[in-house]
Amino acid sequence: MKKDDFKKSLDNINPDADMGNRLKTQISKINMSAKSDRQMLLVITTFCFVFAIIFGVRLLSLQPSDSTILSPKTTENTVSQSKQISAFIMVANAANGEKTETATIYETLELNEEYPCEIYLKVKDISGLSEEEKTKLIQEMNNDVFKKHSSDSMFKRGHVQICTTEKIILSQCGLNEFKFDLEHTENIKTVNAKNTSKYGQVVFNSGRPTFDTPPHGNDITVNGEEFDCEKSSFYWDHTEEMEKVFDKNINTAFSTFNDSITFTVEYKDGSKAIGIVELVFDDLGNAITMCKSYDYTS
Repeated sequence: MKKDDFKKSLDNINPDADMGNRLKTQISKINMSAKSDRQMLLVITTFCFVFAIIFGVRLLSLQPSDSTILSPKTTENTVSQSKQISAFIMVANAANGEKTETATIYETLELNEEYPCEIYLKVKDISGLSEEEKTKLIQEMNNDVFKKHSSDSMFKRGHVQICTTEKIILSQCGLNEFKFDLEHTENIKTVNAKNTSKYGQVVFNSGRPTFDTPPHGNDITVNGEEFDCEKSSFYWDHTEEMEKVFDKNINTAFSTFNDSITFTVEYKDGSKAIGIVELVFDDLGNAITMCKSYDYTS
């Protein structure tokens, strides 16, 4: 579960210093005789009046017509706009149907509502135990995970991990996944999943049999050709950083590992559907999920 730290920098864009130019006009002074003052005044007055008429007509000709206001011309340099869209992120849950059959259903994450995320963390101290005792405890924890969680919550896909250090055993059980309810899926260019916590990562499940390690990390992008809304999904997984924290202090609060995941679906026309999901762990290590926002940019 080792991974590289992704470091990103933002370029600071500093505006240029204000530059102002002063327009200077030189006025030539003309000495006139007292005899021609009245004639010159009359000429200047008449000229100013004519100039005002011409200038006024010119202003009227520059005013936009009604058709221009009602039908503005479109330009190539359009400004990107953001708006809220319908919820499109779903979380898997199981439901008992007729004839005791169990079917997996997907609940759409509505804004600011809590949903069970079916992620369970458990840690135990093994310092001072023999190798035989450690092995026995690992088996017990592994069995306990399935008995406690999988028997009570039927699921379509799940994953369990048991990790050990010299001091602790950390188990993680995940019985849920995030899926998308989208239209025009044939126009999807890429799907990106990015999380904020170094203690967790996002894993992509294509829904197809494969022997390769699935794409995973804090920032992963899947091509539209590889993404299938019916089969593909994402799930959360812990990283080695979490093991290191518990190894130093087994009493670390589970809330330390709260995370936020941003899902971005980019279409071929450049528009994007964006959803932000938060994972919150309680004192027992059980996570709930909540969607904080849905946005669409074009």
